[in-house]
Amino acid sequence: TTLFRSINGSSSSFLANGLKVNIGGNLINQNTTNTVGVVNGGYQPGTATQLTTFDGTVNDQAISGVTGNLTNFAKVAVNNTFTPGRITLSANTNIRINSDLTLSKGILNDGGNTITVMGNVSNAAIHESPSGNGIVLPGAVRQVISGNGKGQFGNIIINNASDVYMVDNTTINNMLTFTNGNLYIDDYQLTFGQNATISGATAVRMVVLNGVVSDEGVRKNYPASPSSFTFPVGVAGKYTPVTINLTANTSAGNIVLKPVIGDHPGLQNAPGDELHYYWSVVSSGFGTVIASHDYTYIGTDVTGAEASFNCGRFLAGNWVPANGITGAIVAASHHITLSNVSYIDGEYTAGLPANFTPVATYYSITSGSWEAPGTWSTVSNSGPAASTI
Repeated sequence: TTLFRSINGSSSSFLANGLKVNIGGNLINQNTTNTVGVVNGGYQPGTATQLTTFDGTVNDQAISGVTGNLTNFAKVAVNNTFTPGRITLSANTNIRINSDLTLSKGILNDGGNTITVMGNVSNAAIHESPSGNGIVLPGAVRQVISGNGKGQFGNIIINNASDVYMVDNTTINNMLTFTNGNLYIDDYQLTFGQNATISGATAVRMVVLNGVVSDEGVRKNYPASPSSFTFPVGVAGKYTPVTINLTANTSAGNIVLKPVIGDHPGLQNAPGDELHYYWSVVSSGFGTVIASHDYTYIGTDVTGAEASFNCGRFLAGNWVPANGITGAIVAASHHITLSNVSYIDGEYTAGLPANFTPVATYYSITSGSWEAPGTWSTVSNSGPAASTI
């Protein structure tokens, strides 16, 4: 374990020769080289599998470079057990991790520099970004973000044409930037903090979900003030973003949103006149709000006379209101818009008004065939048998 390592001089180097290095203090790299690779620059891991661990126990730590240089690592682990255990990159300290980054304990503060990670990221701790730049994921093959479900990021930049896969719940507190590729979150939950923003999302650069009701979805924490956020979500091959703008709001809360592929199961009309897609929206913590919603769908998911569609809002087992919400469909651009309404929650879709008639509730009154009307009552568990089902 090295308590303090200073690489003095513009051409000086420390050669790890593939051996593990533990640094309990600061690392200063004054070598002016900015060449990429594990055998270049002031700190030379030597091999792609070499591991450097920052594991201070009685102090915060710092990594310092000089203007224009680059500090190369192979694998890096952050495991500082001090409180708060912050490892800060000083000004002019861009680093490149040529393999994997593991955040186990402590805080990695990028200091506004760029941390380029070519491998995977495991985050069970905290990454902070006080200003621009942050962690960049530019790998040539698929990269993975994992952790313990509690990992937090500051700024993170997706620049991988093979996509980045998230395999555990993750929080982004600052900015998510899309430069190239998607962020696929599978059935995990991606949370955006109150101050989080998103840049660069398009039809080919987005947050991709599975499009099923069992997804955990994308969660946005809203502050106790008016605030707007665009959820840059979609499913494979379909970008269906949603903007929810709270124009009046006095209580902090959150919204969890997930897109779902297929017809909403509560549709009442025969198939052929509806949107084959819907969004589940669930909120928590808010008081009285005024909200404007905007949902973008794909034209090929529509069958029927789109210009005659209403918006369907399914809540607590029924369509609210019956026959849907008029004037909410912008057929030319395939949008559902709800302006200055007093609600957030619901499952939102579109279709002809007949799709949104009341849904009957059936009560079990006896054992028997699921499909038999005599098994059910539309009145109560002791009511008369249903005539149809």
